[in-house]
Amino acid sequence: MRIGMVTACYKPVINGVTRMVSLYKEHLEAAGHEVTIFTLGEPDPNDEPGVVRSPGFMLGIMATISACATAAKPRRCCKKWTLFIATTCS
Repeated sequence: MRIGMVTACYKPVINGVTRMVSLYKEHLEAAGHEVTIFTLGEPDPNDEPGVVRSPGFMLGIMATISACATAAKPRRCCKKWTLFIATTCS
């Protein structure tokens, strides 16, 4: 199964969210699934395989919106496969 997980933060940030997303990814891949993490940030060539970063923009002091829906790379990536499961963590 191809699984997409959407999260506001991922490695190198260290917190409970990133730890759980990382563990889900690790165990799902070990079970033979293809997992892609969609998160905020500039693309990093040092990222592990299966991580797609997209910049966000500030709406105010406390709100950030991901440009993932309009960014070219995630859109091309998403067209390649059907998203079966999406998990949002905040």
